[in-house]
Order: sequence, then C-alpha cells, then structure tokens
Amino acid sequence: MLDEAEGLFGPSRVLVGQRQLCLEALGRVGEAAALRAQAEALAPRSAWEHSALGRSLLHKGEVSAAVREFRRAMELRPQDFWPQFYEGVCAYRLGDHATAAAAFRTCVALVPDRAECFCNRGLALAALGPHGRGAGGLHAGAGAGPEVGGGGAQPRHPAPAREALPGSGSPTWSGRGRWAPALRVVSYHLALVHLGRQDRTAARLHLQRVLQVEPGHAEAQALLAQLKAKP
Repeated sequence: MLDEAEGLFGPSRVLVGQRQLCLEALGRVGEAAALRAQAEALAPRSAWEHSALGRSLLHKGEVSAAVREFRRAMELRPQDFWPQFYEGVCAYRLGDHATAAAAFRTCVALVPDRAECFCNRGLALAALGPHGRGAGGLHAGAGAGPEVGGGGAQPRHPAPAREALPGSGSPTWSGRGRWAPALRVVSYHLALVHLGRQDRTAARLHLQRVLQVEPGHAEAQALLAQLKAKP
C-alpha cells in the first residue's frame, strides 16, 4: 500500500518512515536501516507531513525531536488542532507542565467539545501545583499527558486538576453515544483526582461510572476493588 501511495503521489519523508516501521516490525532490520538515510534526505514539505513525522517520532520515544516537528507544523498552520494537542503531550512527558497547560488551553479554545483537552489541561495544572495558574498554567497566553498525558498517574496537586475537568462534580454524564469514550477517560482521571483529595466516596462513584461504560476496564476494576477492600 505504501509503494502504491508513493507511485501516486511521489516520495515523501512520511511514506519512507512508515515503510521503515513496517520493515522493523517484520524483523527486516537491514532493509529498515537502509531506509533511514533515505528518510533523512527528504525534508517534510507541509504542516501535515511535519505533524505525521512528529507522531512517528513520539511513537518511537524521541520526544524532543517530535516537539520540533509539531512546532514546525504549527508555524505553517497555527489553526490546526492536532499539532497543538501533541505539543502538549510532549511537553507533559518532558516535564514542562507550564507549556503543556498552555497547549491544552489552546486546544480547548480550538475545539471546546473534546473532553481529553480539559482532562489533559487538568493533569498539567495538577503537576504545576497550587500556584500553577500564576506560573503560566490555566491563564497562560497562546505563545507560552494518553492518548491522555498523565497515563493514569495520580496527580500530586489534585485541586487545580479537578477545577479544570468538565463534570467535576457528581458523575451525572450519560454513558451513551459519542461521549462514551470521553466519559470513560475523564471519569477515570476524576477518580484519581478525588482519591488524591482523600474523597474515597467520590472516587468510587467515578470508577463505577467508568465500568458502566467499559465493564472490562482493568485499571478501574483493580482500583475499585482496593477501595472496597479498605472502606
């Protein structure tokens, strides 16, 4: 399929990079290595190519290199959502939580109905601590983690995170329709936030909501079992 795409549209850094990943997955290491030089000789030509290259680098764990590609994509098309989102993910993984909070704040402005933007902004604010907003968190200007950035880690400073997440009161969202995946993600992270605040009752309620949407959610099952074992 990649060969056919190259025949139709010509060579590109993205296509060569994807072919390299396929060869590595097949164990054809020598052929994959030969493509590396070819890929590096092809400069990305558009915001989409920079963004796609950034995602590939992020997938391989080359986070700093991925950031450069996402920022180049944003220079070419500042109105695009995904480069902003992935810059926030990268910044969170690199420990630059102020930049992560600012990136997710921009994502909220660009697409205000995506729950993962609120969730990730909350996690970045939690990592910044009680004074995160003044340090460039929630109110940072436009020029300032999963895939949810936090990867399920319990926030160290849960109060700002809770304020930044939608539905942070009692879990009353509907678990049906297109909101179901977002509800699962946000409810699970809200459970972690409430657990960090020592509010075990609220944490149990949100974990139960996760399991209503996805009964096989292993992390929610395990955490709920722990809470039930130690009321």
